[in-house]
Amino acid sequence: MALPDVKPIEALAPLDRRHLHLFVAGPGAGEGLALALPERGWVLVDGCRCERRGRPDRYPLERIVADFGPSDPVLLMIWTHPHQDHVHGVAELIEALRPERVAITGAGKPQRSIADEVDCFDRLRRQGRDGAQALRSANVVTALRAIQTWAETRPGHLLPLCDGTRLLDLETTRLTLDVQAPHPTVLESWSEQGLLARHMVERANWLSAVLEVRFAATTVVLGGDLPVREGGQDVPTGWRRVMEQHPELTYHVGLKIPHHGSRDALHPDLVAPFGRPRAWCLTPFNSAGLPRTDDDDGLDLLLEAESPIMLTALSLSRKLQAAHAEGRVTPREIDLGTRALRSGGTFLDGDTLWRSATALDPLDPVWCVAFDDAGHIVDRWRGRAALEVHR
Repeated sequence: MALPDVKPIEALAPLDRRHLHLFVAGPGAGEGLALALPERGWVLVDGCRCERRGRPDRYPLERIVADFGPSDPVLLMIWTHPHQDHVHGVAELIEALRPERVAITGAGKPQRSIADEVDCFDRLRRQGRDGAQALRSANVVTALRAIQTWAETRPGHLLPLCDGTRLLDLETTRLTLDVQAPHPTVLESWSEQGLLARHMVERANWLSAVLEVRFAATTVVLGGDLPVREGGQDVPTGWRRVMEQHPELTYHVGLKIPHHGSRDALHPDLVAPFGRPRAWCLTPFNSAGLPRTDDDDGLDLLLEAESPIMLTALSLSRKLQAAHAEGRVTPREIDLGTRALRSGGTFLDGDTLWRSATALDPLDPVWCVAFDDAGHIVDRWRGRAALEVHR
């Protein structure tokens, strides 16, 4: 059994609301996910931004909702962890879309956590050793304050992201959304020691939420930026703990690959080979050069278990992103094309010419996958910058 053929994202509307649709957006800096739920409703996760000079629709998630379900309520917005690469559009979309609930990392008292984080990031901004660091901290503070303002008018609607929290339970469609990391015992211990806000500033990926979406017999895992290890040591909240406590995540049908495919985020049980096709979606991260295409590095290990990998765009500046007519590439072609575009040139792949700055629309660095309730992938669509990476 093979994956369904890919269609252009322009052919997607209208959505078949019998299915669960996962949109994954990633233009090279930031990552945003949107779940169009069966029947009605949206769940939005994190955010990213596209470069659109003089145009209002810079945020892929805003465009996705506007194009594919503008009359549907946003039931939930989730910010998996307070990292600058996942913050783009969080404040703006909370104000524009007025979600019914918001969820952020925290152990039982997210509102107190927000206040502590604002203080920590404000100090970092004021003490920033360079302008970029100060700007990144300011962006996070802006998002936190937007959530604070939203929560003041909605008591009880700000939810903590920690293992054991059920964010959604929709009986009519048999859909649940559960948080499977970070573990509350670790968060509470850090909170008691006065370390929680500091860790969110200095080790934000350790606090990244892992989300499990169940649609009857279909499981989709959204891996956030959670690592397995860092500096050669296991992360206390990381994937080793998650997979020990939630081994059922191995049997997913869809996966948003953790931390842009870095080797240290790939737990062997989560990315083990399986007996049927799965939809594995991956976003790039420019400044870290992820995903890496070297032998035995992240992308290579992923392709040993699953091919193709659905990559939302090349690991390039948003201003250099290129459209790809066919969208089927190998890791070697990614290397050659990326080098050519970075140097200001073009890259010819078969009959397709890659030219920088040809992918500027918010829907260009996007994959969408539709799942039924029986564990099947029923359809796939891609934007112009999105790629299928094959062995």
